[in-house]
Amino acid sequence: MVLRGEIGVERIREIKDVLVNAIWSGSTVFVDTREVTDVDLSFLQLMVAAARTATARGVPLDLTGCLGERVRQRIRKLGYGELLGDQAVEACPDDSAS
Repeated sequence: MVLRGEIGVERIREIKDVLVNAIWSGSTVFVDTREVTDVDLSFLQLMVAAARTATARGVPLDLTGCLGERVRQRIRKLGYGELLGDQAVEACPDDSAS
């Protein structure tokens, strides 16, 4: 699943439906976040719930890609860094070039 642009409450239902189907398929779920520019609390809550559901079902959930600084700041500010894992708040390799 590839996510792009701003992700807020207006897109959550669609993303949730895709995630649920992917988790229930039993195969590793890859969520590519490279092109995500901003998120709100509903997205973070969805990702935590998806991670918990995937873990309970024994399905790997892999966040791939590097979130932009604005998104990482939002994750930290809302207190979701620990819940989403280090990868969600780590700096991108190319951040030092900016």
